[in-house]
Amino acid sequence: MDNQEDSERRAAGLRAMANLNKSLFEPAGRKLEAVKQPDGSMQVDYKQIWSDEEIAKKNQESSEAILEAVGRTLLDDTSMQAQLLLAFLQDAYRANADKELETTQEVGHALLACLETAKQDPTSDFVKTFTILNDAWLKVKN
Repeated sequence: MDNQEDSERRAAGLRAMANLNKSLFEPAGRKLEAVKQPDGSMQVDYKQIWSDEEIAKKNQESSEAILEAVGRTLLDDTSMQAQLLLAFLQDAYRANADKELETTQEVGHALLACLETAKQDPTSDFVKTFTILNDAWLKVKN
């Protein structure tokens, strides 16, 4: 391979790395960095550019946004399957938190809690009912 091809390949790799950094890694507080080695070769290092606290805060914000979106999706869905699942979640939330579901985020948290419970005890009647209702909603939603 001649120097021209090597330079072109390296430039293409650096452009791809810059695109990945911009779209994927930097929004998560990290980046890829090309480091030239003593022998002239390039090595890619994966570096953290935010503090651990900043990364944890961003992850928490992202998680909350996802729960908010899931809750909003369920609340906005007028299908019978969505309404049945929502009623089930309201009953479960009331039984465990001793209050009504009031926010989209609480709906998302309730759904997530049921999904976690399903992983831990898949044979309980509670989980079986939740799974039937959730699967029916997902089938209609998709």
